[in-house]
Amino acid sequence: MILRGLAALALVGGYFLITDLVQRTVIAARIRWRPTSRERVLSAWVKWVSRTTSAIIERIGGTRMSAPVIPLEPGVLVLMNHQSLLDILVIFKMFGGDYPRIITRRRYRTGIPLVSYMLRLYDHPIVDPGLGRREQFLALRELAVTSTRPIVIFAEGARAKDGAMQSFVTGGLKILLSARAWSVYGVVLDGLWRSGRLGDYVRNAASTKASAESLGPFAFDHERDDADAFITSIHQQMQDKLQAMRDSPSAAKPT
Repeated sequence: MILRGLAALALVGGYFLITDLVQRTVIAARIRWRPTSRERVLSAWVKWVSRTTSAIIERIGGTRMSAPVIPLEPGVLVLMNHQSLLDILVIFKMFGGDYPRIITRRRYRTGIPLVSYMLRLYDHPIVDPGLGRREQFLALRELAVTSTRPIVIFAEGARAKDGAMQSFVTGGLKILLSARAWSVYGVVLDGLWRSGRLGDYVRNAASTKASAESLGPFAFDHERDDADAFITSIHQQMQDKLQAMRDSPSAAKPT
């Protein structure tokens, strides 16, 4: 069991170092040379990276991951719970290997091979509790209005060690909802709490089974609907869905 986790972790680490170099040179140069090809090149590149990384995690490490299908369309907002860094692979699976705009914490923009530069290259929106609230809220509103891709937000304030659903942090979410009409999906993920940290992943990789299920879409009209009531309803439905998934006989139970 542990050997599979170690092997997968080592392969992913080496793969990230190599692809980080390719991304910073070949991919970045291709986009600078032909800016009109940016979307096509970035889409093809992220599909390759996400699918090969998932193959290592699943085939070498033994982790099983499934995901619902979410449309890759503007005006789609996905609220998702957070259990592990592997959640990102589940997101890519939801969109057929292609990429949405994922709201990410600033600390991930530096120091992580492949990932940090990818966040900048793909212009994923960044949030930072240490920055001014007004500047971040204005940036989120601009993102909501102008993005031609779905937006994914991990709506919880923190993740629990057993993967339980936490309260939503509503400030940024309300800004997004107030900016335009949305088709909102609640995506409930369970199982990856077993691999929340690197040590957990190494120990549990081969026995981890992650599944994600979607609720919705729910139409939200920013000119008519109440954001607080809408968020409360989505949160409750996601909590109920998580409990139902855990009540399934095949689910991995928290310990």
